[in-house]
Amino acid sequence: MFFAVIVRSHNMVVFYYMFTRTLLLTISFFFDDDECSAVICISKLSKCMISCLYRPPTASPESFSNLLNFYNNFFSMHNTTNKLQSYIFGDFNLPKFSWNSHCTLKKLSLKGTAYSLLNSFMDEHLLLQYIKANTRKNNILDLFLTNDPNFVHLVKCVDFNISDHYVVKIFTNCFKSLSTDLDNAGKPEISGLDFSTFNLNHANFDEITNELSQINWESIISNSTIEGFPEVFKQLIFSTLQKHCPSVSTFKNRKSSYWKKRRKISRKIRNYNKKLKRYNTVNNSFAIQQISTKIKNLQDGYKNSFFDEKRLAESLATSKIKTNSKYFFKYANIFRKTLSSPSLLLDKDDVLINDPKSIADKLQDHFRSVFSNPKNSLEMALKIKKPEINYPISQFSLSKNDIVMAIDEIKMDSAAPHSEIPAKVFKNCKAALSLPLQIFWKKSFTSGTVPQCYKAQQIVPIHKKGPKTDPTNYRPVSLTPHEIKI
Repeated sequence: MFFAVIVRSHNMVVFYYMFTRTLLLTISFFFDDDECSAVICISKLSKCMISCLYRPPTASPESFSNLLNFYNNFFSMHNTTNKLQSYIFGDFNLPKFSWNSHCTLKKLSLKGTAYSLLNSFMDEHLLLQYIKANTRKNNILDLFLTNDPNFVHLVKCVDFNISDHYVVKIFTNCFKSLSTDLDNAGKPEISGLDFSTFNLNHANFDEITNELSQINWESIISNSTIEGFPEVFKQLIFSTLQKHCPSVSTFKNRKSSYWKKRRKISRKIRNYNKKLKRYNTVNNSFAIQQISTKIKNLQDGYKNSFFDEKRLAESLATSKIKTNSKYFFKYANIFRKTLSSPSLLLDKDDVLINDPKSIADKLQDHFRSVFSNPKNSLEMALKIKKPEINYPISQFSLSKNDIVMAIDEIKMDSAAPHSEIPAKVFKNCKAALSLPLQIFWKKSFTSGTVPQCYKAQQIVPIHKKGPKTDPTNYRPVSLTPHEIKI
């Protein structure tokens, strides 16, 4: 928990936070030019930067520009992995800004004004403003900006008798970039095979198809039950992928050439600072000026190396849009992480729920309420007169070509649960998998039963709009195995 107090009589910002394992602030910096002021803190464990800014109503555009430039330099210096999340809150005193339409009056949006400076600042850091209610009379003066779309769940403004400003309560998600034991806390364990661990872009599908074609599927299906074959089918495909498909590699903080260059620059800066101290003692102004110039050039080179590294990573990602789109989107997701699973919900009494099972039950109750009752549909169906069947199905014809045509109709990026076979495997190995699917579905039709695992669906909540703590702002998407689609 953290909050800020702004003392307006002295243009002072005071930042308080409760020490927790998830929010250990390791670096703190301050800005004050007698007009604007700020406190900027960094938590390396949570990979976030928390800032409290104050801009007085009478502050000049130059002072506000200096404040934003100070933040930009500080952010670029510490955002070495492009994964640092920004959380900025404070009193900006910009009453003419309409946060619902993100526009200002024409004369206020001119270049150089505080409004245009804030607009450019938000565009540069991909920031969104989440306080939409009035914080003082009929104006929104207190703002909360962040580039983390999963952080804010609910914002409330409460009247405060001591100040003419409202107290802004922001219900947030827990900081997500934590250690492994914190990430896994409270998450239910999911049993079964996980096909998402394979990098199918580099799989050898020729070898996979060849090995699957050599399996005696008729013997396996005849010795398996209808309920037991789907698991055997997945196990055989999973073991084959393990032999001919590499696992997914994650982005690691590799020590690049830019990192080595910055290390050399840091060493030179330390050496020059030592020389500078020695020359200050003897008042050698000429040597001091030369060394100061060298230190400034080295600092500029240190800062530019981050921009060069970022430009190189972006050009590499854009060059692989056609050849390896997965690499491009993986790089893009570093900057845009939108999770569908809610971590906080409000019940009817406005009490926050953070237990995963309680959240799932709450969403299930909402999804059930918006769909028709199957019992009522069954009663209506019983009242309908049973139709006469003049052409009963006595024979069922299913060929391998029918299976191949059904697989072709499935999209390559069609989603399935993590424990189910991906669509890319079916489409690239359809020649080998058409035979077992043909035999199995014939057996299933003859027995008149379908495996329960093929009837089950995995429901994923997708946020639509509005507060993320409201269950009515989510819509359900069902993920089914591709076998039942075929």
